[in-house]
Amino acid sequence: MRRTVQQRSFRGSTSPLRSPGERLSAGLGRRFKLCLALGVALMLGGTLVGAAIGAAPAQARASLSFYSHAPSGWQQRPVGTLLKWQRSTATWPCLAGLRGYRVMYVSRGALGEKVFETGMVYLPAGHAPSRGGYRVMVWDHGTSGVGDGAAPSRYAWLYPEPVSTAWDWYAQWVGKLGRMGYVVACPDYEGMGTPGLATYLNAASEGRATIDAVRAARALAARLGEATSIRWGVSGHSQGGQAALAAAEMASTYGKGLSLRATIAFAPAVDLQDQFPRNATNAVEWPYIGYVAWGIKAIDPTFDVTSICGPWLAAYVDQAPADYFDQWWNLLIPQHLDGDGNPVAPQMGDALLADWQDGAAVQSFLEATRVDNRKASGPVLLLQGTDDDFYQTFPEFVGTLTALGDDLQVVALPGQDHDNTLPFGWPWAKAFLEDRLPAR
Repeated sequence: MRRTVQQRSFRGSTSPLRSPGERLSAGLGRRFKLCLALGVALMLGGTLVGAAIGAAPAQARASLSFYSHAPSGWQQRPVGTLLKWQRSTATWPCLAGLRGYRVMYVSRGALGEKVFETGMVYLPAGHAPSRGGYRVMVWDHGTSGVGDGAAPSRYAWLYPEPVSTAWDWYAQWVGKLGRMGYVVACPDYEGMGTPGLATYLNAASEGRATIDAVRAARALAARLGEATSIRWGVSGHSQGGQAALAAAEMASTYGKGLSLRATIAFAPAVDLQDQFPRNATNAVEWPYIGYVAWGIKAIDPTFDVTSICGPWLAAYVDQAPADYFDQWWNLLIPQHLDGDGNPVAPQMGDALLADWQDGAAVQSFLEATRVDNRKASGPVLLLQGTDDDFYQTFPEFVGTLTALGDDLQVVALPGQDHDNTLPFGWPWAKAFLEDRLPAR
């Protein structure tokens, strides 16, 4: 999930970043260290914050023709097989110098069947590979929508918005990784751009998309004459933080043959059974309920997407897959504004029915979103802002992972919201990667 784009529409930009402060450490379990950040560095000149957009690139939004068909016989190819690729001619300032390629590869969907999926792969420029080849880092994106137009790989800035209002914090993160010397793979996830419904928040599908993106990135690099290592890492924000944790749980089984060395989850979407009722009474969050309804339908075609929605949402939920996040949000929110043009907070029941979780399909969906079932492979860094709604259940989630035996480092960012975990958390993420998966 991602929120700043909606808040910005009515409230202005996010709060400015502040200067560095010290961290307080406290042990919460034998293998768990909580790093409480009292302030985080503002890193200028190419970090996640404030890159100039500049002139709009040519072909900033890729045609859907690349996404609609896979080469014949793809069903017989192993997962991770690179099916096709094209050089991305569009560029973006924070990705300058990296070589970008749109890719299609084989994976397995939420129901276990083979599917073809898409994404982007970026190769570093000006860096010699490490001994054994370049390390691969995956970037798993937050909520961008469930429609075909929501595939981040279609956009030069890696998030579906018009060029005039492009939100490029994800692209800035990818650019930072590329300049550190990693090959960076950016999966779209199942049903994003490609045929079929997006299996929103399905952890198994996202985890497999992530791991197979590593395989596809390595195959592409080999086609281009570049060597890559089996050592890899994954990072992601919100829905993507959940996806990163899912991949870490699956790395020793589905990811056999690869070696996961670092997992970074920014504000991961977890404990959703508790989160959704809070979404229902927060005007800037209740549109996510519509995506959940369609995520359930992607698994169970008989599911009625209006069956969990209150009247504010039920009248419009059929349009959720039409395109991408901003369009869906901007359709819903203007229906309920006060006299000053601000969103009116829904009451419980306006957007989400009281018995929303009673059905078997909903319970199955919620179970499939969990990323606290198995010990993760390798070390994990969790970063969470204390002003994010997800923080309310965060300590309990951390306790569950600690009980599983995960090798955890946790950074709590006081006063930061859901999106600001990205710029404020960068110093910890960078140090974590340099320690656990050095690019060179």
